[in-house]
This record gives sequence, C-alpha cells and structure tokens, in this order.
Amino acid sequence: MARSARRNTLVASAALSLLVGGLGASAAHAGTGTDLYVDDTAATCSDSGPGSAAQPFCQLQPAADAATAGTTVHVARGVDYAPVTIRSVGTADAPVTFAGGANSADGPSVRAADGTTSAVSFAGARYVTMSGFTARAVGVPTLVVTGSEHIDVDSSNLMSSVTTDSTRPTVTVDGASSALSFTRLGVPQVSGRAFDIAPGAQDVTLADDSISTTDAGSGVFAAGTDGLVMAGDTIATHCRSAISLTGGTSGSVENTVVAEIALNLACASTGAGKIVVDADSAPKVTADYNAVNPSPGGSDYSWSGTAYSTAAALQAATGQGAHDLDQTDVTLPTLATALTEHSPLIDSGDATAPGELATDRSGRPRVDDPLVADTGNGGGHYDRGSVEFQDPLRISGL
Repeated sequence: MARSARRNTLVASAALSLLVGGLGASAAHAGTGTDLYVDDTAATCSDSGPGSAAQPFCQLQPAADAATAGTTVHVARGVDYAPVTIRSVGTADAPVTFAGGANSADGPSVRAADGTTSAVSFAGARYVTMSGFTARAVGVPTLVVTGSEHIDVDSSNLMSSVTTDSTRPTVTVDGASSALSFTRLGVPQVSGRAFDIAPGAQDVTLADDSISTTDAGSGVFAAGTDGLVMAGDTIATHCRSAISLTGGTSGSVENTVVAEIALNLACASTGAGKIVVDADSAPKVTADYNAVNPSPGGSDYSWSGTAYSTAAALQAATGQGAHDLDQTDVTLPTLATALTEHSPLIDSGDATAPGELATDRSGRPRVDDPLVADTGNGGGHYDRGSVEFQDPLRISGL
C-alpha cells in the first residue's frame, strides 16, 4: 500500500497504540535495552527495516512485534497510526515502554475506523508502559486488555464514537488480566460505558482520570473485580451511574469527584445513584474523601440496595463517606470547568489514599493554597478530583 494511502486509513488517536508487543522479534531487532523508532513521516521509514532513528518503522505493529524486555519505542508525534496489538513481554526491572508525547496533546494518535478493530489491544502482554497518546475507535472498544499483566497506560486520551448501545465500553478489561493502572487519562464524550472490568480481573487502578459522558453514557463498571482502586478521578455523567461496583468487587474509592453534567435537565429515570455498591461488594469497599452531586431527582449513593441522598445519610447508616462532600456543600464543576478559588475541593483530599498520584491529570504538582484551610488527611495539600488548583500568581526571574 502506498504511504499516502496508508496514512489516509489511519487517523488519530492513541497513545496506547505504542504499547506494542511480541516475542518473535527478528535478530535484526532483538535485544535488551534497545531503542526503536516509529515515524510515518520520515522519508526513510520502512516496516521491514531496523527501526532505527535513521530508518524508523512506518507503523506501530512492527515495533510492537520487535520490542523485547527493556526496549523503549519512540513514536513520532503528529502522525495517525494504524491499530496495534501489543503482545510485548518485559520484566519488572526492564519493562517495554512506548513513549509518545509529554502528554496526549503532544503525542501521536492511533485510529481504528473500520468499526471492527480496536485502536489498541493488549493481548498476553507483560510489563508494558505506554504514555502520551490519543486513541480512537468506531463502533468497538477503543482499548482492550486481555490476558495481560502489569500494564500501565498514562497521560493519554481515549476517544470513542457515539453509540446507541449504552453498555458498549471505551475500555474493556477481561477477567484474566491483573496489575493494571490507568492514570491521568482523558476519556471524554462517552456514550456507552467508560470502563467495563470483567469478573476475575485483579488489582486495577484508576487514578487522576477525567471522564465525561453524553446523556446516554455512564462511568466505571466493575463486576467481581478483586482490588479496584480509584483515587483522584473526576467523572461527570447525566442521569446515569458514575461508578458501579457489583458482584463482590473489593477496593477503595477516594478523592474522587462525581458530577452531574446537566443539573437543570430532568432525568427520564433517576436510576440507581451516582455511586452504586451492591450488597455483595459493600463489605469489601471503602469510600471516603469524595465529592458527589446527584442527578436531578436522583440520589448520591446506592449502597447495598439502599439509596442515600446525602453523604451524611450514608455515613450515619454505613460508616462510609465520613469525609465526603455533596450538594449541600458545593455544586461540583463539570470537566470543562477548572477549580476556582475557595472551592471546598481544594486542599481537602486524602494524601494517603490508595493509588493517589504525586501529580494531577496534567502532571502538575500538589500545591498548598494559603487562602484555603487544609481539611484533608495526611498532609500534602491534595485536592479532590483530577485537577489540582494552581496558584495563579507566581514570581519568576529571581
């Protein structure tokens, strides 16, 4: 296929696609601690070449197939790459790394436009890190993880097309995968489910992610997941659940902001609550230092089958959410709205929350706001949600 035709078939999204994999590397590409390069704009690129800086691969798949423990795959920005299936196997001391941009805005993209192929798939991969990409798919999940362990996806955007299937996920994790982290991700305009985590999955972390949905979309669904950790996420939905933990799921939800994207638009059905924890999961889940606004006419929580309209009601009945905020404390911003001075979300998080990161969704550090009292736990001046409020006045040049 001509390179111009090839570029037209690829487009745009994925940070993740760089996570390539495969044992089966040829002798020309094999080795530990090597650097591989992907750049479809390079005049010298070749998918049968060495993947060097002088002659990079044109597409991600050859790099994924060539990568071995310790390999770093450098992917050029500003290019739309074809879908990739990553089977790479690294080790704890020598992971396989797919490096895009410093963040998703600076990085390359991976697009799957045929309606049958996901943009990025991890299949039997081990110890793989991917960061700085945008991935997009049409009609199918954008990112799929099957039978994989120790996968880290960071600082990327995951995009999905509008769907009439309210259960179709943007990210799906099967029950044979474990030790996964999805951090500092943007998952916007979800019309199905943002994350769908199957029974049997273990040790899954979502931290400092920003998720927003359409009217039909919902947030994170985990059924029978052992060790789901959510920390510092911001999830905005309309009339649907932002978090649903069922089937004996265990884990924690802390420092997370759950917002309603259309407070003035009535719901056809109030649903089960913004945060749902069923009877099988309730004894195994800890929730605290969150902030929740319900849908119009709906409830903040559904805990073990009982609806609670405020954090105080949940705490009195279950002991959960002792430090949660709700609509009686603050009208939560949607994802498009930055924190403003004096917000109760500022400096009120739990710095010791499981899974919490040292920087926010955009990689900005935790900072103290001297105009807001520190009401959180553990020091560190952590804000709730995926955005850390920054001091707008800074002295430079000293």
